Amino acid sequence: MHEAYGLLAGIAAHAEILHAEPAHKRQVDEFRGGLASLGVRAGDRVSIIANNRVEWAVACYATYGLRAAFVPMYEAQLEKEWSFILDDCKAKLVICASGSVIDGRETSPGFGSSKSAVNSTVSYTSF
Repeated sequence: MHEAYGLLAGIAAHAEILHAEPAHKRQVDEFRGGLASLGVRAGDRVSIIANNRVEWAVACYATYGLRAAFVPMYEAQLEKEWSFILDDCKAKLVICASGSVIDGRETSPGFGSSKSAVNSTVSYTSF
C-alpha cells in the first residue's frame, strides 16, 4: 500500500469518527454558522494559530463546509513565519488559540504588516 493512501485513509477515518459523534457534528455545524456570520464565504481563507486539539479539527471541517481554504499554523512557529503566511494567503479571519497570540501580534515588529491582511481575529480557548 502506498504511504499516501494510508494517510488519506486515516484522514477519512477521522472524518467519519468526527462526524459520527453527534456532539462533534453539532460543534462543526455551530462553528460553520459562526464563520458564516463573520462573513466567511467560498474561496476565502481562514487561518488558525493553535496546537493540535479538537477545536482545530472542528474549525477545519467548518471552514471546508463553507468551501473556504483552511490555513494552519502552530503556536510554536515564529511570529515572522505567521506574518509571512498571513500576508501570503490574505486570510479573512484568524483563529487564535489564546490571547497571547493576539497580544504578540500587537507588539511584534514582524507581525505588524499582517494587520492589513486580516479583517477579523477570533480567540478561543475551548468550545
